[in-house]
Amino acid sequence: LSQNDALMAIDWKRYIPKELYSTIAPKGAALMIGNSFTGFSYNTKLVKDAPTTFEGLLKPEWKGRIGTTPYAAFYPYIAILAGQDQFAKFAEQFLENVGGVLRCSDGDNAVVSGQFAMFGFVCSPDTILEMKGKGAPVDFAAFTSVKIMTSQYIAIPKKSKSPNLATLVAIFLQTNEGYRIMKETENLQGLYLQPGTAANARYQNLSKDGSAPKLIDAQFVLENIDAINHLEKLFQNKIRATGK
Repeated sequence: LSQNDALMAIDWKRYIPKELYSTIAPKGAALMIGNSFTGFSYNTKLVKDAPTTFEGLLKPEWKGRIGTTPYAAFYPYIAILAGQDQFAKFAEQFLENVGGVLRCSDGDNAVVSGQFAMFGFVCSPDTILEMKGKGAPVDFAAFTSVKIMTSQYIAIPKKSKSPNLATLVAIFLQTNEGYRIMKETENLQGLYLQPGTAANARYQNLSKDGSAPKLIDAQFVLENIDAINHLEKLFQNKIRATGK
């Protein structure tokens, strides 16, 4: 939408604190309101020691017990950050262990039911963590080998009938109260820059070894859009070729 000039350019710096300026998308086209982390979901009854590296997913014991998405969710981002050749080799081996291809929502349920021991890469851990909170035997594990943090934005279309109100809503969602509502209603994790949010806690935990997660934000996507589109098609074809 931003590339097609369909979004309003808002001067967000007029409304948000200086420490959140980095949450503004290029040209003021959107405002970051949350972050998530790349990893996989797993059934806690079937997986006692969840792997946190790519190599851990390649063990023979997981053959046929892992699910993945048909649209290669997050494969392109990981490939760009981990190295395309290196990740391509991993993907070839990983897909040999994959036992089925499901959409994210179906994959979450398949892990809870025990159809698959693990599912990755999840579109977002939010649903998984909500299920865990309700007592389901499921949890989320973020990778420690290649740490990736994705972003959620809110944008205002140029054809919006209430652009001023929409701007106020976007700003509100960056506040502690806005986070509380998003957490309660959608189980979203909030901004990693905002102390007290689930995203901030996970960011701090993943950064303990001195290596912070790489942020995938609007700027990153725009700078790598050609590579992302190419890799997305490449890995989708590889997944489709498995016939699973």
